[in-house]
Amino acid sequence: MRRVWSTRRWRKRGSDLGLGIGVEAGKQLVPGAKVDVHVYFHVAQPTATAYRFLLSAWPVDRRRPIAGGGDPDGSAGGAGVLPRGIDAKAPPADPAPDRIYRTPLRATADGAFASDRWKAGDYIRERFSLAIPADWPMDRQADGVAIGLVTANPAGGKVKATGAALPGDPYTAVLGILPWGSSQERRP
Repeated sequence: MRRVWSTRRWRKRGSDLGLGIGVEAGKQLVPGAKVDVHVYFHVAQPTATAYRFLLSAWPVDRRRPIAGGGDPDGSAGGAGVLPRGIDAKAPPADPAPDRIYRTPLRATADGAFASDRWKAGDYIRERFSLAIPADWPMDRQADGVAIGLVTANPAGGKVKATGAALPGDPYTAVLGILPWGSSQERRP
């Protein structure tokens, strides 16, 4: 069974969704690669709105609490303890404008299975193709890729994130961080 990092609950008018993220099995998450990032939805309560989604990605250093990273479980080689006052679940810091990658805004399954057709109890996996820029740092400057999701209604109005969001963009819900170099997911 494929491991999925479960993020948090997401609430939009009339809907209640669980979210998770993952990387296409067997693909390497490295600069210059093209991979599918999977966003997993679990529907607790359906919605009548056909939302459209946009995936955002940017390089981050999970070891630096100031940059929104940190190493709460020790997986990045640290002690596994964050300094006092640092929230392990805080979203990564705002990415530099030239360092963020965004997919086009679209409905799930390219409209064939839009969110207004989801039923309570459904599990949905949506694929977003991510072409990781070759110049993204994969070293001490950045050890992972933060994944965010923007949601828009049919009229194009963006919906404000109700959970963790980028400080400079309240419409980008931060779903988590995927580490460089493998298709294995880790908690931020």
